Amino acid sequence: MYHIASCISLSFDYVPFLQEIMCEGCRFGSHKQHNHDFVAHVAVSERSRMKDIGQRTRVLSSSLQDRIDALNASRKKCTESAHGVKLEIKRQFDRIRAALVEREDELTLDVDQLLEVRLHS
Repeated sequence: MYHIASCISLSFDYVPFLQEIMCEGCRFGSHKQHNHDFVAHVAVSERSRMKDIGQRTRVLSSSLQDRIDALNASRKKCTESAHGVKLEIKRQFDRIRAALVEREDELTLDVDQLLEVRLHS
């Protein structure tokens, strides 16, 4: 873990947080041989690395958004298709119901006519 040392000297253009960076162990003297660097030196490479990570994040975010959009479009298409199928089922059953009612009326009329002929004979 890195911490900025609290040095009094104002090096690196008098910006205190650019003075020195040291790991926790170095700060308390337990790793005297550990390599450490100044914040100003580390910041250049870290800035470049962070820009690179930022660019990759933007690319991944864009790719993810494209996939989300494709999924939403697919869901919409599926929903519309299911709605169309439901309407077609309803139309077919309405047609069948109408045919059944028509047939029921024909049979009822036939029975009524038979009754009339029997009653008059």
